[in-house]
Amino acid sequence: MSKENQVLEPKRVSKPDWLKVKLPTGKSYRKIKEVVSDHKLHTICESGNCPNMGECWGAGTATFMIL
Repeated sequence: MSKENQVLEPKRVSKPDWLKVKLPTGKSYRKIKEVVSDHKLHTICESGNCPNMGECWGAGTATFMIL
């Protein structure tokens, strides 16, 4: 096969550890998620798809915008 017809697959490079996001878990996370869901609230974290939401909610913190 000639080089012109070959399709080269790019090498996958894994993300550095500091860039990886841990999955949200824990009692605080579940409690915040339950309260937000039960009261049909919308957080800035959810609306903005914040990658740190699990970290904040895990610490018992949620951010809201009041207009």
